[in-house]
Amino acid sequence: MLESVDRAVVEWLGFPEPELQVWIGADRVDKFWRAYGIAGEGDGDHKYDGRFGDTRELLRARHARDARLIAAGVRAVPHWGWAETVAADPLAALLLSAGLPQIRPRDHAALHSLRRLTS
Repeated sequence: MLESVDRAVVEWLGFPEPELQVWIGADRVDKFWRAYGIAGEGDGDHKYDGRFGDTRELLRARHARDARLIAAGVRAVPHWGWAETVAADPLAALLLSAGLPQIRPRDHAALHSLRRLTS
């Protein structure tokens, strides 16, 4: 569900539409902005809570995967979760710091609807 919500929020924030589920070498990324060399990853809160293994090992694997993506020519691999997505501004800051430009104004009415997810 996070991937559907974050896709909408990315659009409402005014960023370009990403390609979805793109393979880069042996790794598949959630979102890819090919023109900017940015691969984005929405990580659900449960991914690192211990139910899928040792959190430290999972984070090491994530760092190794990010390094493979960078070696394959990806410029940046921002990761975000539910908190950044529903707050919107933290997600915008992550994408801007990765080099993704906002290409249109924010849709403030749509972003306002995110408050229902946190109520």
